[in-house]
Amino acid sequence: MGSAGKLLTPAEVRKLEPALNTHLAFHSGVCFAQDAVGNCRQFAHLLKEKLLESGAELHFGTPVMALTGGPRPQIQTRDQGALSFDQVVVCAGASGADLIVTGLKQLALARVWSTSVSAQIREPLNAPHSAVLDWNQQISIGRMGARIRVSGGATLGRQPGQDHNTTQKQLFQTLQSHFPGAADFSRSMQTWQGASIFSPDALPLVGASETPGVWLNLAHGHNGWSMACGAARVLADLINGKPAEIDVSKLKPSRFKS
Repeated sequence: MGSAGKLLTPAEVRKLEPALNTHLAFHSGVCFAQDAVGNCRQFAHLLKEKLLESGAELHFGTPVMALTGGPRPQIQTRDQGALSFDQVVVCAGASGADLIVTGLKQLALARVWSTSVSAQIREPLNAPHSAVLDWNQQISIGRMGARIRVSGGATLGRQPGQDHNTTQKQLFQTLQSHFPGAADFSRSMQTWQGASIFSPDALPLVGASETPGVWLNLAHGHNGWSMACGAARVLADLINGKPAEIDVSKLKPSRFKS
């Protein structure tokens, strides 16, 4: 994928992350020096500002009840009734599958729930420099400016809220065991739980649906943030009748057509 990784001894890992708990035992580490940490929440807020500057209309808290394709596809909203558009892109995450009105509606899209906790950094010297992934627990700890975020606890098929407190406790414990004293949980702490959806082959659905005028941008799994801009570029080209810059044949929603 063009990203070079380097195998590190524990001593080399601690040189890169000197705040790592001295009592934490591990075999080795892998460093991806070209990788970086992104704040997707901040990115979304900045994107919102750019959209508003360009004249876009954003409607928050507006449930979509139904979707109808055609030369002028329509979405039926609870508050504003039917709205018509030139094209419609369904990118509603775990809720998007409920709007698919073609043969894909019965597609087994798996929901995987995950949790994150963000808090202010209490002592910068005790916090990680960048991002650390505990591979055994599949928990990531990332530093973003003056805050630190710990994420993980992926659970398949359960409903939101189930085991949420247990998962949060695990995240707290992992952060404390890896970087003790790094976070201040007494103020402005943010917790989040959400679902990602996966297709049967774990690849996203990006492209035209079987419904005229309706396009899909779904099932990115845990890589939604990573793939967001690339998927948007692909869809913009396809909607405008241009070939995509990459091979998207394996991403076509029609690959699951029965």
